[in-house]
Amino acid sequence: MSALAKEVQANTPEEAPLFYYTYIQDAVGAERQCITDYLKEPGVNSSEGTIRVFAAHYVKFSPLVRSWFVGRPDGDIQRTSMGYEYIRVEPTHPLYPQIKDACEELYSFNESVLSHMAHKAANTPKVGA
Repeated sequence: MSALAKEVQANTPEEAPLFYYTYIQDAVGAERQCITDYLKEPGVNSSEGTIRVFAAHYVKFSPLVRSWFVGRPDGDIQRTSMGYEYIRVEPTHPLYPQIKDACEELYSFNESVLSHMAHKAANTPKVGA
């Protein structure tokens, strides 16, 4: 558990879910809720820095996760027309720093994978060359 997650838990009366770049976990050892993507919103229809956290297809967030977002002015849970449930969280939400860290970790991971693939493609001999 990150120091930030411990700090959030210490500052709130209830347990906080733990956000990682590929999943959310209610507690250490609990079942993982798969995350397919984090999306940084451009700030057109929402606060600058707002992040969306997408669950795997037809996966519903746990009651603990829902309790942190449903009915709050700085976050909510919605569903896309394709059946994906997602969290929309603004910078003022108490879990935002943890979610932002997970989002940036996923972006960094994706960038490293793409960089590796581009390097490998550049060094692969071309057929017929």
